[in-house]
Amino acid sequence: MRMKEQLRPFTFSREQKMFKIGNVVFGGAPGERPVVLVGSLFFLGDKAVSDHKEGVFDKSKAREKIEFAERIAEGYNLQFAIDLVAYSPKAAEKYVQFVCEVSNAPLFLDGIEEAVRIRMYKISNELGLVSRVIGNAIYVHSRDEELKALKENKIEAAVLMAFNIANPAGSLTPNDKLRILNNELLPKAEKAGLRKPLVDVVVLDPASIAINGPAILKIKSETGLPTGCAPANALGNISKKKFGVEEAIGFHAGSATYLQFFASDFIFYGPLKRIKDIAPAVSIIDSYLGYLAKLEGVKIPREHPFYKILKKVQKAFTGITAWQPIT
Repeated sequence: MRMKEQLRPFTFSREQKMFKIGNVVFGGAPGERPVVLVGSLFFLGDKAVSDHKEGVFDKSKAREKIEFAERIAEGYNLQFAIDLVAYSPKAAEKYVQFVCEVSNAPLFLDGIEEAVRIRMYKISNELGLVSRVIGNAIYVHSRDEELKALKENKIEAAVLMAFNIANPAGSLTPNDKLRILNNELLPKAEKAGLRKPLVDVVVLDPASIAINGPAILKIKSETGLPTGCAPANALGNISKKKFGVEEAIGFHAGSATYLQFFASDFIFYGPLKRIKDIAPAVSIIDSYLGYLAKLEGVKIPREHPFYKILKKVQKAFTGITAWQPIT
């Protein structure tokens, strides 16, 4: 069955670019692909790490976190990537070597300073990982040395941070972010030899998540580039201990699904294990959007949540899968 009318909240006149990075596809129009959930590892406060400078960590705990997150993502047919946070070049090298042996997920190389990121680019190239890593990130103030390191180490993908720390007041609106992207960041991406740029519209506080929805939509509409953000950066203090289980899960899952309705291609949700709190909500929204896309005649991949989660929910309602499947 196909309906001859627009069903999704919006369509794009600009072609939406889709980039395959490792085993994940970033980008596209709403419903075509499930959003990429990005969980963080080795951040300050991660109990698996005992020394962030030296990169001393409990491998069994780290492995368990990764495998847990991957099981949850697979169970809901969601795409998954790891935000690999490092605070020194020495730690960065250990982390990259470990995670690439444990997981096939794409890795965001999230060094807290330039020297750390450059070491991550080099070790990724040495280990043959360039097809599955993402530099995190290129900023307005990024120096040529880092852009050169990206290019020399054949890193094809990196995040472009649509914010100017020197002019925060001029970096808040969707138009501000688009201007920064076009005038400052895309030239740097070209200089770095990037073929797969991803755009982060930058979360500053909880209220900025609201503005970031329209900002994502604006940038995708104007450039077609995969775009998303990190609501976890503003919601770190929303814990089950402080707010209770229901509120904490509701705030995190609600923020993620809000961004889905503005076509966010990736969402940094926080610590790896938090995926269990947001995956059910994210997957059912992706299922609904996927169904609308199929009704419009769009072919979606078989591993889409539509084929697993919506059928599961439909069967719970009727006792059988009583709907008319669209093949």
